[in-house]
Amino acid sequence: MTLADYVIGQYKCPQCGWVHIAIKREFAIANNYDIPRLEKCFRCGAPCVGFVAVEPGDAPMLSTLQAVVLKDATDVGGA
Repeated sequence: MTLADYVIGQYKCPQCGWVHIAIKREFAIANNYDIPRLEKCFRCGAPCVGFVAVEPGDAPMLSTLQAVVLKDATDVGGA
């Protein structure tokens, strides 16, 4: 399996607008990632609850996106 198999999608923080790539929790655990850190916005530290799907233009092309782990599907705004 590749990283693409563990990517959920791109989401942004509703508080500051920072765009992240959401990864599956099991991938983060299997790779010993710091889960509490990945449950927050990389930029402002807001919890991932309520993150919203990105729209075209939210992140410049070729940007590096920091990973987040959403606790479950209900964390995503509008889900």
